[in-house]
Amino acid sequence: DLETSTMYLYSEYKRGEERVPIHASAIKARGTWIPGLIDPAANNRQQRDGERLMQDYENEGLSLTKADNAVESGLYACWTDLSIGRIKVFSTLTEFFKEYRFYQRDEKGKVVKKNDHLQDDMRYLRNSGLSVAIRKPIDNHGLNVMPRRVGPGGY
Repeated sequence: DLETSTMYLYSEYKRGEERVPIHASAIKARGTWIPGLIDPAANNRQQRDGERLMQDYENEGLSLTKADNAVESGLYACWTDLSIGRIKVFSTLTEFFKEYRFYQRDEKGKVVKKNDHLQDDMRYLRNSGLSVAIRKPIDNHGLNVMPRRVGPGGY
């Protein structure tokens, strides 16, 4: 919501150890017009493997941009925005809330990197989402309308 600077998390997809075409199909089912973000570290892969993974998803028809994956500043921004209501999460996102309940730091203060994919996704969206966000294109009498910019560098 651009008027209130509020992000609404309303849909989730989480499925581990699956092939790219299966993930891409599930993502595209939410709207092929929606641009996406990808972790530049691509699941702790080497840079070359991460770039290949991004290319594999793009070959499946996804439009991707490398996300800002800054951890501490991103976590603080998400926590702040959740606290003041600038990030709102639909109650139907059951997997998100399962992760959220167990999201934690270890005894040294480091984030426990276990079962946290949707939390990472929220952080990527908060850090980079407006730069790639577009409004849903409107079809006027069979004509495609170009997406409009909604944020810095986005459409």
